Amino acid sequence: MYLFVVKVPGSNIMIKHLLEMHTFSFPVFLMVFCLSTLSCSTKKPVFDPNESGSDYISFGSGGGFTGKVNSYYLNKKGDIYVPNDTAFVKLASIPDEMVNQIFKNYTALGLDKMILNDPGNKYYFIERNIDGQKQSLKWGNNPLDNKNIATYFDILMKPLKDKSTSNK
Repeated sequence: MYLFVVKVPGSNIMIKHLLEMHTFSFPVFLMVFCLSTLSCSTKKPVFDPNESGSDYISFGSGGGFTGKVNSYYLNKKGDIYVPNDTAFVKLASIPDEMVNQIFKNYTALGLDKMILNDPGNKYYFIERNIDGQKQSLKWGNNPLDNKNIATYFDILMKPLKDKSTSNK
């Protein structure tokens, strides 16, 4: 005879059972119970830029000999993600005040009104997605007339650079 208690995930409900089983049945029951519990759980992605309603600013660089693109995504929660093969991996977080200022400065600096599509062989980009509306800036072929773009890009990259220097 076996007495066992099962706690239902996500609640305060506990189920007590008194099982009278043969010695081979209990391990089988336990295995089936564990497998059913694991199969019912779902994993929601932490961040997905393709998810509707997901506001973010993406930035990075690309091109050169290999044509590789390095993209980073900053969401409104202050988390910076990088895409890998199957999902997005969180690289860093920044304080709320800084996040709010970054999103406000995009408009305050007039970047939302700019049209800049001058990539060149090696290029840099900033893309803003707010309420499903995307607007992007790409440069690298010619020097920038508006230095605010490069400064804004450097501010976006700073948490990543700080993280890489602190890991050394």
